[in-house]
Amino acid sequence: QEQEQEESIGVVDKKEPNEHTEVERAVAADKQKRFNDMTRQRTELEQALDVIEGLHESVQELTVALQEEIRQRRSAEEQLADARREIDALRYDKLITRIETITRETEISTDRLRKNETEQEGKEEQEEQ
Repeated sequence: QEQEQEESIGVVDKKEPNEHTEVERAVAADKQKRFNDMTRQRTELEQALDVIEGLHESVQELTVALQEEIRQRRSAEEQLADARREIDALRYDKLITRIETITRETEISTDRLRKNETEQEGKEEQEEQ
């Protein structure tokens, strides 16, 4: 009986290390799984961070390009406004020149009419005499 008890105790003792080993294996497997999950999540987060940094750089490049386009557009608008002012000035100058030409032509015509009137009056006076 004692032997049986010792054997059963020994069996129990033998079983206990096996049970501990299985628990330790389960705990180790769980730790490994959590470690693998954390490593995978870390890798995914690093990849997401790389994507976000890439997007950030793209946004910055687009912002710079957009600012340059806005600057060029403003410059073009200013050049267009300058050109319109120059055209208006040329039109004004052309109009002034045309008015001056008409005025001179009118003065010349008026002078001719006066001269003709004077000549006509002179002829009429000669005829009367």
